[in-house]
Amino acid sequence: MRATNGSSATYRCKHHDRGVAMITAIFLIGLMLVVCVTLLQAASSTSSNTGDQQQKNQTFDTAEAGLDAAMNALDQTSTTASGTCTTGSLQPSGTGGPSYNYSSCVGYNNFLGGTTVTGVTDPASGSPSLSVPGGTSFVYGSATSALTGETTYVEAIVKAPGSGLVLPPGALDAAGNGTFSGTVTLNADNPPSNNDAAAISNGNFTESGTVTVQGPMESHGSNSHAGTLTDTATLTSQPMYSFPTNAQVTNAANAAKAAAQTGTTMTSASFLSTCASSSACSGNIYVNGNITQSGTTNITINGTGTVYINGNITYAGTLNFLNKNGATVVINGNVTGAGAFNYSVTPGIKTSVLMLLGTGGFTMSGAGQSVGIVYAPYSNITLSGTSGVTGQVAAGNGDTCNYSTGCGNVTNAGDFLINYVSGLSFPSSGQPIVTVLSYIEH
Repeated sequence: MRATNGSSATYRCKHHDRGVAMITAIFLIGLMLVVCVTLLQAASSTSSNTGDQQQKNQTFDTAEAGLDAAMNALDQTSTTASGTCTTGSLQPSGTGGPSYNYSSCVGYNNFLGGTTVTGVTDPASGSPSLSVPGGTSFVYGSATSALTGETTYVEAIVKAPGSGLVLPPGALDAAGNGTFSGTVTLNADNPPSNNDAAAISNGNFTESGTVTVQGPMESHGSNSHAGTLTDTATLTSQPMYSFPTNAQVTNAANAAKAAAQTGTTMTSASFLSTCASSSACSGNIYVNGNITQSGTTNITINGTGTVYINGNITYAGTLNFLNKNGATVVINGNVTGAGAFNYSVTPGIKTSVLMLLGTGGFTMSGAGQSVGIVYAPYSNITLSGTSGVTGQVAAGNGDTCNYSTGCGNVTNAGDFLINYVSGLSFPSSGQPIVTVLSYIEH
């Protein structure tokens, strides 16, 4: 009996153990299924979030490419009109996937404006809430996500190029040769201690007259003198100085023309008659046509803007041209005549420029001239008669008019004086590159 009862108890115990093990196994399998499902959901969510983030990043990168394209457009043509938009695409790096499209826009171009423009529309909000200061532009790029349909905007206020053209630091700069058969005197800014009135040539210097330089005579080629030369140093075989390139000159000239055309447009006759008054001409002035002068004529530019004369100036008498407050004067032609062209600037102004774009040469004659920078990038300059300059004289450029092309020469046959002024500079021009002042992403 005990044996039978003991055997039955042992069976019941084993049966119970198997039931508990099965329930535990089922529980563990269920738990594992729950964990697997959770992991799969987490992996799916992570994959989805990663894809969303990649899409967001790619949309932003594409919009930023649109902004860069708008800035490049202003680099190439600083007068690009407000509201000008172009489209383009960006290929994701290393993905081989489809390209993303962007829109690139110059929202408002105020490079040539002198005051802040308000009420410019923000494309991200559609609200006229933006202010664009004078001398700046509002540009933006945008791109739309293919996944969410949302549009990303990258916007910036950019500053107009401000470096202007850069000439070598000399009182007399020739991208070609310097030939002096008369008397030339170059005085330093604070004589005689500074000795900064350098004469610079990327070709050769030849002196058969009397040349006095309170600074060095520096030439890429040779220096030969049969006359009298007094300088602080005669330096030959020097590295060539950097002159503005043709592209830089063209860009600056186009910017000056565009600035002038925002102001008053005059015929040559109205320019001569109106500006004969000492206070009538100011601001930006665009003169369309050749100017022919006889007798004695006085011209006064009273403002600080830009005067662009789209033609030649021919003088038969005496033409006195006073740049009273340091305007930029660009002559898109030649200045020639049998009389005298006296160009002067009020002493003390260091940003005035007279730039002559003609190829026929420019003769500086007359007496008592007080100027800033006189620059003829495409021709020769002749210093003739008894005349003088306070400032800087330069001829030629870095690629189309220099010693290798027989251009950019400075010569004299009379008695010429240059009183050098350090720190002279070109005003802001269209030279690239624009600079970002503020930046925002929507």
